[in-house]
Amino acid sequence: MEEVVSVIRNQYRKLHTTRSWDFIGLPLTAKRKQKSESDIIVALLDTGVTPQLQSFKDDGFGPPPAKWKGSCDKYANFSGCNNKLIGARYFKIGGRPDPSDILSPIDVVGHGTHTASTAAGNLVPDAMAASGVDRDFRSTIQLGNGKNFSTSAMMHVCSSAFKGGGLSTFNPKQKQYPLVNGTDAARNTGSKENARFCYEDSLDPHKVKGKLVYCSLSGWGSEAVVKGIGGIGSIMESDDVFEIAQIFMAPATIVNSSIGQIITNYTQSTRSPSAVIYKTHEVKIPAPFTASFSSRGPNPASNHILKPDVTAPGLNILASYTPMQSISGEKGDTQFSEFTLMSGTSMSCPHVSGVAAYVKSFHPDWSPAAIRSAIITTAVEPQSHIISCRFLCHEGYNGSTLSVLVGSRVNCTSLLPGVGHDAINYPTMQLRVKNNSGTTVAVFRRRVTNVGPSPTIFNATIKSPKGVEITVKPTSLIFSHTLQKKSFKVVVKAKSMASMKILSVAIIKLVAFIACVLKHMALLVLNVDILIMSRQASNENLSYDLIEASV
Repeated sequence: MEEVVSVIRNQYRKLHTTRSWDFIGLPLTAKRKQKSESDIIVALLDTGVTPQLQSFKDDGFGPPPAKWKGSCDKYANFSGCNNKLIGARYFKIGGRPDPSDILSPIDVVGHGTHTASTAAGNLVPDAMAASGVDRDFRSTIQLGNGKNFSTSAMMHVCSSAFKGGGLSTFNPKQKQYPLVNGTDAARNTGSKENARFCYEDSLDPHKVKGKLVYCSLSGWGSEAVVKGIGGIGSIMESDDVFEIAQIFMAPATIVNSSIGQIITNYTQSTRSPSAVIYKTHEVKIPAPFTASFSSRGPNPASNHILKPDVTAPGLNILASYTPMQSISGEKGDTQFSEFTLMSGTSMSCPHVSGVAAYVKSFHPDWSPAAIRSAIITTAVEPQSHIISCRFLCHEGYNGSTLSVLVGSRVNCTSLLPGVGHDAINYPTMQLRVKNNSGTTVAVFRRRVTNVGPSPTIFNATIKSPKGVEITVKPTSLIFSHTLQKKSFKVVVKAKSMASMKILSVAIIKLVAFIACVLKHMALLVLNVDILIMSRQASNENLSYDLIEASV
């Protein structure tokens, strides 16, 4: 089709790495600066922390850094701080309080403990046994007629994710168990439709006791209903694709409708149907992917800032957890563990925070802007608040609004206009193309700093989609010494395109000649992503997650 700028094949893949930190380039063998690391403080604003866990033990740690001015007050149910966990405070904000909460930094939810242990927790031996970042876990169902079925990934009971435990806690003590379809186990006076979903009070305990029950999945908790009336376990049928590990309150696994139909036919054609669920086994499937619930952009807040620009592992992350909350979080769940799998932007954020702390240990004088630039494999000059205000004025904000934000008077008309199309020296570039009205032209200006060795020469290589012309001037940047600054500009000419949902990406790489250094210094590779999109491109199907503050 003429209106299609480019088509990039979308592939569904899973991470293939023992630990999420290996994947993002920080294995146990990574270079360390222990002296400066001991002076790095990571602060998190979250649901609290569980200080007694192994992730927060202070064995081998010296006293807190001299610059530490915080405190660790005494609170209810809170065991206190140590030389690893050096401070904790509780803040109460308006609104209706959660009746389960404790007025203390103690974590009764588990979220804060999980993120804190990811960002700055200790290495805990054997805690990576069932990490969902690196592997695909499946369990096998065997019917009494000998047919075997492998379930989809990450859909099993998850209460043994420590010291080698499998994701499925179903431990068969016999070769086969009686199998019954939920509709065949309905109460005599009950609804077969409710029994098909194994709803509460829909099944006859006498027909379920000691058996595996086949149910259709409509909500969580049906497996607990089966176990509560004497069932051995559940086989749940659903065609939904579950990227996130499903944590059941009782032994269960999930099959698709095709397998479900085979199971139904088997139970209806056999006088004494039986089945068994075996423990999970590991299947290695390489390659990373972005979870379906993760936003791919464009940025709804600004036409000039490309988002997302940083991503990190956030799917099925194994980390510490509070023993004050069941691992499913559901009422009636009796499964408790010091570790669990969680997913979301909240799990990605502490990975990036940990990386920032690592970079800070090597460059204590770097600003947050410089560290951010390093993380996305580029380097930009740290922005002052004046430059930030200038950008916000360029975005259409007025001086009175900005004055509230910065705490001093801001007059947009008195500020010099920003240089370039987006008026900011940012690692990424974004251009919204005019709709059916000629060619859109934009000039992006950037100033970069060489933080690697010298002399170094960077040459630009460009890959752009059809209908977009991109030039970089100059095509080479020559740095004679470290911390030397150079400027370049990127000129983009894009033909008009009809309103559509398709987005195309152009990539410019400035690659240094010093290949031996590239191996150790990520800052020598400058990746500039330019997002080209129709002015009326759709923002449908964007998903967002709460991002906690990492200070």
